[in-house]
This record gives sequence, C-alpha cells and structure tokens, in this order.
Amino acid sequence: MSRKRVEPKTPLGKRLTEVREALKFDEREPFAEALGLTVAMLGYYERGDRIPDAGVLALYRERFGINISWLVAGMGDMFDTAPAAPTLAYDVALLQKISDRVETIFAECRQKSPTRSTITEAALIYNELAKTISDIRDVQMVEAILPVLLLRFRERITTPGSGLGKYESSSF
Repeated sequence: MSRKRVEPKTPLGKRLTEVREALKFDEREPFAEALGLTVAMLGYYERGDRIPDAGVLALYRERFGINISWLVAGMGDMFDTAPAAPTLAYDVALLQKISDRVETIFAECRQKSPTRSTITEAALIYNELAKTISDIRDVQMVEAILPVLLLRFRERITTPGSGLGKYESSSF
C-alpha cells in the first residue's frame, strides 16, 4: 500500500516536486540518488519541512538544467532552456564502457557500489563528456577526455568528505 501523498507546505516544495515529476521520476528514491541526497532529505524539501541550501539548488541546475529563479521564486520557465530533443540516441557502447570503468574504479578503490550508483555515476560521466566535446562520436576526442573525467571520479570517491567514500554517506 502506498503512502498518502502530502501536499507541500510551501511554494518551493511544490516546485521541487514538479521538477521531479516533469523529469519522469515517479518515486523519490531514484531522483534523490541522482541528486546525491537521501530520500528522507528530498522528502523534507518537497514537503516544505526544510529549505534546501544553495548547494542543493545548484545540483538541480547542474544535473537537470533547472532555472533557479523559477525554482526559488516561480519566475520564468522551469528549464533554463527548453530541453532539446536528442538528435542522436545515446552511444550505448560508450555508456557501457564508462560503466565498466566506473565498476573497475570502485573495485580498485576497494569500494562496493550498488548497481544504481554505478549506473548513475556512468551517466553523469557520459553527460559531462557530452558537454565537453562537440561530437560524442569523435573517438579521438572521447579517448582524450574520458581518462580525465574518470580520474576526477576516482579522486572524488577517494577524497574524505566527498560523500562517496567507503564509510561515508552518499551525499555530494
């Protein structure tokens, strides 16, 4: 039996919920994971029990292109720019390669990662790669940039206080 939906107490909480639903996340758990938040914390924000800090609001902008003015004050459109329809499908082979490297890095750092974390990290790296180079099909550029992004990922999970360490919580 599902829980009764509680209406948000604040306009900000309502807009946070609208973002999640607009991005087709019916449940909080996968969306919280994509943001690097706990499900409980996302629930507090969406219900209006707590106000997210600037860092959390920045995650909405960085990860999903959400217009912070709209999020905070309801001004403008939800997205900074209309989400463009992808002209090409994801490069599944490249995404699998990144996912395999993420798993390897977790193992080399002696960290066990849930499958969802591996998928999330691989997708974030793929998106960063797509933002960095103009053509994701350019194998030479991918081979030049991907090691740098993977090194940043390795540093992030091995740096104390990053939230991805072996004994730390999963917040960014």
